[in-house]
Amino acid sequence: MTVKYVLIRALFVIASLLPTHVLAGDNTLSFLSSIEVAPIADAPEGRFEIRLFHKDGRHLTSYLAKERSYTVVPKKEYLSVTSPGYSFPRKIAASTAPSFVDNYDHKVFAKLKQEIIENYGKKPGAASLIEYVNKYIEKKDYRRGFDVASRVAETREGDCTEHATLLVALMRMFNIPAKMVMGIKIFKDSDRYLAFGHAWVEYIHQGKWKAADPTLAADVDGTYMPVGTLEDEGLDFSMDFISVIQKMPYRLEISGM
Repeated sequence: MTVKYVLIRALFVIASLLPTHVLAGDNTLSFLSSIEVAPIADAPEGRFEIRLFHKDGRHLTSYLAKERSYTVVPKKEYLSVTSPGYSFPRKIAASTAPSFVDNYDHKVFAKLKQEIIENYGKKPGAASLIEYVNKYIEKKDYRRGFDVASRVAETREGDCTEHATLLVALMRMFNIPAKMVMGIKIFKDSDRYLAFGHAWVEYIHQGKWKAADPTLAADVDGTYMPVGTLEDEGLDFSMDFISVIQKMPYRLEISGM
C-alpha cells in the first residue's frame, strides 16, 4: 500500500464525513473553516465562558473533562466551558518514535537534520525547531490535504496540519516527545470574535507538557481549545483524524475573553 494511495483514501473518507452545518454565505464547515461565533448575550461582566454548540457533544464533553481538566457543564444545546486558560492532558505520555505520519526516518530528513544542527546545534530546543518549521514551510496555503511529514519536507507547503506534522517529526528526531493536537483557535478583533479549526503541537519538556503553534510561531494559550489529538499515526490515521473532526463544534458563544 503506497503513501499516495493512503492519502487519496484519507481525503475521500474525510470529504464524505465532514460536518454539513451551513454558515453565512452557504460555506460548508470543514476542519479548517471559520466557525460561527457570537458573544454570550447578557453575560455578567468579567465572567469567562465558552459555549460549544455541537449536534452530539458527549464525546467532546468526555474529552475535555476527563482526558483534560476543563470545567464542563453539558446543556441541552451546548457545552459550557468555564475554565480560563489552556488545559493539558492529564497523563504525561508522548512518543519519540517515527511513525507512518511522522516519518522522520525517511531519507529526506537527513538534509533537514544537518541544516538544523548547523543553525541551532546538536541539541536544538523546542523554540529553535518551531522557528525552523515556520520558516521552512514557504508556501502557507490550503492546497494540501493532510501530508505525512516526509511529504511536507519535500514540498515545503501546507497549512496548520502540515506545520504541526513536520514539527512533531523534527521534535521526535531530536528526542523531544511530541504529538499533534487539533481544535479551535479563537481571535478577538476589537469587539468581534473569530474562530477557526486549527492544529498545533504539544510536547514534553523536563517532565511537563508544553504547547506551541508553529503556523503562527506562537505559544499556545487560552485562546486555543483542543478537541482531540492524533493518536493513531499508522496507515489508518485518517479514521483517527475523522473522529477528531466529528468533535468540532459548529458554533461558539464567548464571554470574558
